[in-house]
Amino acid sequence: MSMDTATLLFDFLGTAAVAILAGFLGWWVKRSEWKRDIFRQKVATRERLYADFLAETDRLILMGMDEKYSQAISFHQMSRFFSEIEFLSSSAVVEAARDICAHVFYVHEVNALQDGSYAGLKKAFIVAARHEINGYER
Repeated sequence: MSMDTATLLFDFLGTAAVAILAGFLGWWVKRSEWKRDIFRQKVATRERLYADFLAETDRLILMGMDEKYSQAISFHQMSRFFSEIEFLSSSAVVEAARDICAHVFYVHEVNALQDGSYAGLKKAFIVAARHEINGYER
């Protein structure tokens, strides 16, 4: 093998190695961006869902203090949010949301006593939701 052939071969191998490395790095960067975008989307979806759920349960609790809903359709929005939470969230968040829903139904019973436990249930839900959302950062 002559010196020119060896030089050409090493040049070719070097160029091929650089091209493979550049391709791998490009793939890795795109993959990292894709994962980051999915993370942002998951966090934004959950933040919106959890805030909407809490706003609806707050509204129903306040309504329960003034008047009692006797029709199941009145709880449709809360039920829809809860169904989404069941589908998307961890079991801890689902359990905390289930406890809140049960309390909302209790408040709308005819002889329900105002025991003030909603604040504690809401706090437990928020703690579970924040824990879940922070888990996506890992």
